[in-house]
This record gives sequence, structure tokens and C-alpha cells, in this order.
Amino acid sequence: MLEFAGLVVLGFAVGQFIGRFGCYSVGEHLGGPTDFFLGVTYKGGVAIEGPLTVGVTYHNTAVYEILWLIPVIVVLIIEDRKRVAPGIMAATFGLMYGVSRFSTDFLRTHDKTFLHLTGAQFMCIALVAFSIWLMWHSIKGARAAAAPAAEPVDAAPSSTASDTQPSA
Repeated sequence: MLEFAGLVVLGFAVGQFIGRFGCYSVGEHLGGPTDFFLGVTYKGGVAIEGPLTVGVTYHNTAVYEILWLIPVIVVLIIEDRKRVAPGIMAATFGLMYGVSRFSTDFLRTHDKTFLHLTGAQFMCIALVAFSIWLMWHSIKGARAAAAPAAEPVDAAPSSTASDTQPSA
């Protein structure tokens, strides 16, 4: 099951990467005004989020997610080629995605928040906690599988031919 999860998260990361281009194209996942060079200047038209002011440059967290998904995908491909222990790829994705998404959501200004966190940030907290557990569990399982089997211990010492023959 965990082997399959590794392939699923690799496909999910690639799907997220492609999907964020759609988010960018419809003006979704916008943040507040910025002078950051990756900001997007609103030139008018329909946008999913707003209200927006024509001529103002805004954070577009979809762009940031596209950029940080590249190293996530690269790390997952490396782990897949190295044939890491079952669960490691899923845990790696959960940790990298959870921390990155949690961070970029602070830039979003059009999402509802509770305790100053978006719903996605609460999900990321749970995802990172689960991923830490999964990483620990997967490493522990891999070490146990790699440990040499202990030789059985007899309750009584065995007798050998030299033990039963009288000495001369």
C-alpha cells in the first residue's frame, strides 16, 4: 500500500504543478499588493478573487506554488529512482508540500481565516504532523527489515563428539 502511495504522490505533485497554471490564468490565489518581481499586475477583466484595482501588482501564490513544486517533483523522482523504503516518498511530499503551502497561504488575502489561518493551513498542520509520523514509521520499518536475523539460542548447550569421548 505504501509503495503505491509513493507513485500517487508523484502523480499528484505533477498534477498540482500543471493545475496551478490554470489557477494563474483565471486570477485565483491572489494575495495583497506587492512590489516583488514575481508579482502580477492586474490589467482589468474578470478575476476569481478580488476586488482588484487596475494597475496594481499583487502576489499570485499560484506562481509561487508552481516554482516550489519543481524541487518537490525532483526530490520525489530521485527517491523513486533510489527505491526508498515504502512510505518515504509520501512522507517527503507531505512535509515539503505542507510546509510550502502553509507558508505561501500567509500571502493570500481573499481567503476566509480562523485564528488568522486559512483552511488550507489547518490542513497543512495535520499533513505535516502525519508526514512526520509516516517518515518515522517508514524509517523504523526499513531498519527492522534490513537488520540481520538473530541466530536462535538453544536452551541447553549441545554435546559434541569431543564431549562424549573419554580422554586418553
